[in-house]
Amino acid sequence: MKMLTNAYVRTHKNEIIKEMREGKIFVFPSDRGYCIGCNLSSKVVVEKVRGIVKADEMSCIIPNLDWINRQIEISQKTKEFLGKLPGVFEIKVSLKPESDINFIGNEIGVRMPSHWIYEIIKDAGIAFLCLPARIDGDENVTDFYSIDSRIKEQVDYIINDGSIKCQELIVFDARSVKKQENESREIEFERFGSLKFR
Repeated sequence: MKMLTNAYVRTHKNEIIKEMREGKIFVFPSDRGYCIGCNLSSKVVVEKVRGIVKADEMSCIIPNLDWINRQIEISQKTKEFLGKLPGVFEIKVSLKPESDINFIGNEIGVRMPSHWIYEIIKDAGIAFLCLPARIDGDENVTDFYSIDSRIKEQVDYIINDGSIKCQELIVFDARSVKKQENESREIEFERFGSLKFR
């Protein structure tokens, strides 16, 4: 395990992005405390991370809304919820049958947090697994020194951002609404421009 500081990550962004893309496991700060994650397309590594924290439900940080277009079923309700991103929101969505991450199951929560770590993941251009960095209990880990040693022993990098003030996560569930066939949709996002859903 290698510990990185906030300053190091920001000044060595390209190096960090390379490691993220290659499937290294990170513990990183977020608006929800410390999380553990990896490149979501790395099946073997994703399963390792799930095993470390014994996770059943899946959540990820997405790089952009084009990723949504490729991977998930789009309904009117989904479109409305996605319009709330970025922020302290998680949208529970259903994956398309042809999604290349179906090995995780058929649903996932997607996020675009208002946090500096998102800028790194966005520039990496990958969806990044994002699970609470905890093994026992349901409290978010908000302090670097409270990260379980069993987690530290199994990751490649830990980004130390000191103590983190958690924000309350607002969850929207778009899984129960089915996609309407043969409907072309376009939604305007204030910060991300126009995106056509197919």
